[in-house]
Amino acid sequence: WEDLATQNYFDTNGIFVLLFVALPLLGDCVLMVIGFMREAGALLVEVKTMELKQKQKKKEQKEQKKEESENKDGGGGGKRGKRSKKDD
Repeated sequence: WEDLATQNYFDTNGIFVLLFVALPLLGDCVLMVIGFMREAGALLVEVKTMELKQKQKKKEQKEQKKEESENKDGGGGGKRGKRSKKDD
């Protein structure tokens, strides 16, 4: 170990610490940010897809209720059985 101890790995410029400590940590951080961004993008797509499906479902239900109410009324426009003054 004395042969290894003769080398000054911790030089004044900090190159050793930079190469073997800081750069791997920075690399890990970059990979984590990339992973988080991909996950956030995938979740955004999933949420927007669900939102569009929900809007479409509400629209279809609204149209179905409208059709059902028109079928009950007979499609007469709501003037069934009423006479206006012009009819006299």
